[in-house]
Amino acid sequence: MIHPALRSSLLCALLATCVLPALHSRADDPANSIRMVGELAFPPVLEGQNWLQNLILHNDGTGPVTVTNFAWPTGFSGGWTGTISSSESRIVPVTFAPSTTGDFGGTLLVQYDATTSTTSRTVSGTGTPRPTFSITNPAAPLSVGFFTTSLVIEGTASTSLVGRIRWTNDLTGTSGDTPAQSAWQTTVPLGIGTNHITAIATNLPDFDYIASDKATDAVYADGWQSGDNGGSGFDEWMLISNGVNAGHTIVSNTFFNNLDSVQKAWTLWAHSGSEANAYRAFPRPLRSGDTVQVMFENSWIDTGGAVGVALENPDGESLLEFYFQAGSLNYTIRDATGIRDSGIEGTGSGFPLSMTRTDGNGYELEARGTTITGSLIARTDMSAVRFRAWNHSAGLGDNYQFYLSNLSVTQSPPVYATSDTVTVIRDLGIPPIITLQPDGFAGNYARTGSLELTVTGAPPFSYQWRKDGVPLAGATNATLDFSYLLLSDAGSYDAVITNIYGGVTSLTASVTVDRTEPIILWTNPAPISYGTPLGATQLNAEAETGGYYEYIPEAGVILNAGTYPLTAQFVPNDTGNWVTIYVGATLVVERASQTIDFPNPGPQLVDSIITLSVTADSGLPVVIEVLSGPAEYDEPNLICTSPGEVIVSASQAGNSNWLQAATVQHAFLVQTYIDSNTNGLPDDYETNTFGSLEVSTGISDNDGDRATDFEEYIAGTDPTDEAEYLFIAQKSPGDPVRLFMLEWPSTEGRLYSVYRATNPSGPYLPVEEDLEADPPFNLFWDNAPTPPTDVFYQIRVRIAP
Repeated sequence: MIHPALRSSLLCALLATCVLPALHSRADDPANSIRMVGELAFPPVLEGQNWLQNLILHNDGTGPVTVTNFAWPTGFSGGWTGTISSSESRIVPVTFAPSTTGDFGGTLLVQYDATTSTTSRTVSGTGTPRPTFSITNPAAPLSVGFFTTSLVIEGTASTSLVGRIRWTNDLTGTSGDTPAQSAWQTTVPLGIGTNHITAIATNLPDFDYIASDKATDAVYADGWQSGDNGGSGFDEWMLISNGVNAGHTIVSNTFFNNLDSVQKAWTLWAHSGSEANAYRAFPRPLRSGDTVQVMFENSWIDTGGAVGVALENPDGESLLEFYFQAGSLNYTIRDATGIRDSGIEGTGSGFPLSMTRTDGNGYELEARGTTITGSLIARTDMSAVRFRAWNHSAGLGDNYQFYLSNLSVTQSPPVYATSDTVTVIRDLGIPPIITLQPDGFAGNYARTGSLELTVTGAPPFSYQWRKDGVPLAGATNATLDFSYLLLSDAGSYDAVITNIYGGVTSLTASVTVDRTEPIILWTNPAPISYGTPLGATQLNAEAETGGYYEYIPEAGVILNAGTYPLTAQFVPNDTGNWVTIYVGATLVVERASQTIDFPNPGPQLVDSIITLSVTADSGLPVVIEVLSGPAEYDEPNLICTSPGEVIVSASQAGNSNWLQAATVQHAFLVQTYIDSNTNGLPDDYETNTFGSLEVSTGISDNDGDRATDFEEYIAGTDPTDEAEYLFIAQKSPGDPVRLFMLEWPSTEGRLYSVYRATNPSGPYLPVEEDLEADPPFNLFWDNAPTPPTDVFYQIRVRIAP
């Protein structure tokens, strides 16, 4: 059948009825329109087994016939009912299953067209007896002595058992073989004890190839036509072309360079939508182990085209397909799982393709070094009875042809195996023999040790170890283990070994036990910093037994930076079993870190002298430097020379025991006055005026004269006296030109400016600026305005720089 991907309604209609063509000429009687083709002389078959052959029914008449019944002689079976169209065929599998030995045969009668017509065919076969095989000597279980190391085993076999007879001895694990003969014998080594000896024989396959053909066969000298039947075993070829642009031929690599796998090949060509098919029936349905092999060589394939092969059942349905279609990289398989990529890379070179039927409905396909397993496509009839090849429109020209050659079917016939088993007991019969004497040893207290020996003879053995001639309780094994040696375990040891045949005493083995050096666990402690006294964290050796330690250096010692060996003498409490031991470790003392204590001096006044207190916790001297600003350092004093920001640093470089300290750096201001609470009033002014820094906020009015404390500080008036504030008094001028004389209270360190306006709301313009103070009152004369008008004055005051 055509692969579903390639089907068309025309092809399906055509292939649904395509079966094998006639092999022989028509019968003399035109009414006898059914012709039977196929080998029905069966090879010898073992009684109780079966063998299959293919029978082909061909309709040589001009109209359809309907097969209604098969009448078989005893031992044969098979059948099919249905209609066969004119010039078409049907493959019917036939089974020969002899139930007894002897010859079977007779006439097969096929009835068709109701009961009006019959045709007959001779059928024959022989049932052969099952193979016989037995061990005749010894015929029953046998006992032999200890010194019998091998035995000749004898037996008989029927002539159908050939090749090699294989034997195994399950006691010794040995095996061997001997030629298969009607009377056979072989020598088998014996082990001490019970030997189960099994001999196995098989039948020889009757033949290997059940069908084979090549394109070089003489029948193809005139080409490749439907009805050709080269080689042996196969039925003739049935060649069908669907469409005018398809056909079949024989080509040689002498003229076709595109053929590279064989000298000559059957060739299918097709293009322009046409398809060439080639069918060939097997001599019998494939059974488990049968392999169909063909040389497969495809060429170029046009879009939509494909070439491939298949195994088909009697209904013309595919059970397995292997093909290559245009546009693919790999060959495709169609089986029970559906259509899938085989993973076998496409090639234009020829290669052997084999398809083997395995147990059940399984298969194994091998091509180009790759083996694929799977299950055949599920059909009502799972009999694989014929081979199909196709070329579906691969393309026009020599480079698009599909080549086949070396078609064969090989069998793996059923293998009939038979076996027989005999038991041979080889008796030891001898007392124990020591093959390895115990070897003494020198051990240490609390450690392990052992004495052991090896014995041959007749098991089972009994063991008894003795110390200084006295049996040891529980010491009844081939090995005497000391899991924890004591000084009292020292002595002379031997062992007495017995079996039912006698006993033997081993040589004496000497065991000595000495005091033990205890195992001390003392790993190198983690590094410590200089200044850390040695303690339990470093001096922490541990022994497997009790005792005390003497450490050097001892606990509490402070070591300079460096690497030091630590030593401990361990003195055990139990000096009778343990010895004093010295152990050591290594300690690294690292330089210690240090820090500098250097408080920030804070804001300072000009000409202040600060005695700095700067220390390092290492006790090492600290270096003070003025990095910038109006200050000088004269150890231990820092002298502030003028206003500005001063930056001072403190550093300590470290030494062999101390790391360099982190440099401490401070910045502070040198001021003409200090306003620590930032209310605009100098601290000394607040202290002298209010008695503390907590009274005034600067914008407060402590005396209630409507001038803030800050304004009175600037004006130089007393902020605690409501009668004292900055005011302007007009005096008699006494001068006709200067009409106005102004007077106001003044204070040292202030500068005053006079402003004038002709309107109380201003603007006020300067008349005179930065008049120096002339305490307790300043006087100022001002000319009369022209033209005469009212004037208004303001006195403005600021601190002199």
